[in-house]
Amino acid sequence: MKTRVLTMVSRILSLLVLLSVLLSLYPVRINAEDFLSENCGTIIVTVSGVGNDNGMVRCSLFDNEENFPKKGRSIARSNARLVNGTAIASFENIPFGIYAISLFHDENNNERLDRTFIGWPTETVGFSNDVPLRLPLPSWEDIIFEHSTSETKMHIRLRE
Repeated sequence: MKTRVLTMVSRILSLLVLLSVLLSLYPVRINAEDFLSENCGTIIVTVSGVGNDNGMVRCSLFDNEENFPKKGRSIARSNARLVNGTAIASFENIPFGIYAISLFHDENNNERLDRTFIGWPTETVGFSNDVPLRLPLPSWEDIIFEHSTSETKMHIRLRE
């Protein structure tokens, strides 16, 4: 009985190997766009107002007011290198909808927004719609934008 089971397992494994070899020989063309929803696109953010090329620009994308601007509550993040005081960040395969972006220049590259003892940022920050930093923080209505095409572009200036 044991020999019979081993023989059957051996035959099944041989068939699986043969099938995998045959499938690997069959040319398959996969178009990545076939897997993406027609209702998704890319959000491209050009960031200026950076005094130097140290560190990174760290961008966060939010899809609702309750999560903005809480750390760890963004739906996507993008880090961009600086070249001559400018950075380009992108968020890909983002479903069409209403969003907001907050970003900051992480000059010392410690992956967090540094603040004074009263909580005011010591690194430059920016928001979608190029809304300036103020107290209280900009409202959700001020910074939201509609992403409804295959490519949504915006410019945000960093400010102290």
